[in-house]
Amino acid sequence: MTIYEHVTSLTVSGGTKQSTTLSIQGGLLRQVLVRASSDTTAFTAKIAKDGTDLLDWGIHTEEINDIDLAFPVAGNYQLTIQNATYDDLFTVRLGVQE
Repeated sequence: MTIYEHVTSLTVSGGTKQSTTLSIQGGLLRQVLVRASSDTTAFTAKIAKDGTDLLDWGIHTEEINDIDLAFPVAGNYQLTIQNATYDDLFTVRLGVQE
């Protein structure tokens, strides 16, 4: 089993920032981890492809760690962090089982 990981750090200022994955050959998205540096930062996160929102986690504080996924993926995806209550540094990790 091969795991493709998209790992990045994003400095969110002004409430919104986006990261685009490299092209994924095909597999199942198994984990989405989005973590703010501050435990008081509230934010929303979503994944889109070609301008269409596919997954949306709504409002969270400090962290999203969704491991209950088996979402089929192929190609490039955009993870967007929005509505951050503070300027903050976020860690992002997407795990895809190929």
